[in-house]
Amino acid sequence: MLDFVLKKKGFDDIRNKEDDTTKDDYLEIEVEWKNRIYEEQKNTGKKLNRTRKTEILEQLLNNKVIYDRGFFQGDYEKPLFTIDDDEMKNIYVKVKGETIWLKTINDFQRKKIMQTLDKFNLPITSQNIADYWVRGGRSPADNEIDDTLFQNKRKKSLK
Repeated sequence: MLDFVLKKKGFDDIRNKEDDTTKDDYLEIEVEWKNRIYEEQKNTGKKLNRTRKTEILEQLLNNKVIYDRGFFQGDYEKPLFTIDDDEMKNIYVKVKGETIWLKTINDFQRKKIMQTLDKFNLPITSQNIADYWVRGGRSPADNEIDDTLFQNKRKKSLK
């Protein structure tokens, strides 16, 4: 099932385990998927069916980012949870064809956007966070007061 969903989601390089990085990513996906299945079974007290296990895997794989491996190695799309701490500075997503480096979205903005996405029952993915941040004017504010000032100034400029 894992290989089938990886193929369906376009992660053939991970599925084929082409190099050490993709082999590690495959193992990380498999372990995280099994952990989430275990946690849900533990919390519900029921064994999960195949459909639910597939849903869990697809949720894991839907939060994908692009990892910039440098000029000679090219870019590589992978699930966010497989990104190591030292790789975080090299990840981005595309919003309307534009590269948005996730490191440019500060923690305050990220948390605020995640709360909004959750409130509207939308998937909390890096893609949705970046899209919402861009559509919201790319606020650099790192606190509520500065964010309110930024939004008020933005509203005036749109009139």
